[in-house]
Amino acid sequence: MALMKPDLRKDRLIMLGDYIDRGPQSYLTVRKLCELQQSFGKDHVVLLRGNHEQMAVDFFEQGCQDFLFNGGRATIKDFHKHDDELRDYVDFFKSLPAY
Repeated sequence: MALMKPDLRKDRLIMLGDYIDRGPQSYLTVRKLCELQQSFGKDHVVLLRGNHEQMAVDFFEQGCQDFLFNGGRATIKDFHKHDDELRDYVDFFKSLPAY
């Protein structure tokens, strides 16, 4: 983002999903994206749902264990480290369009 320097008052930023489970800072990534979208609106910050967000939804709603085997354990720990619960983001993940 720092290299691109988008002007989100007029530019459109489209993020392609897999915000969680892809590195050690899932929590900070999700929080930053939420803040950007809240500040500039869904027309300027488009957040698409990736398969890892969908796996988290499936884990919390249906007990699907695939999430745990694809980085989910580390993501849950990262959210706990920041005194937050990944479960509280399920509705947010479900609100993200797939395309």
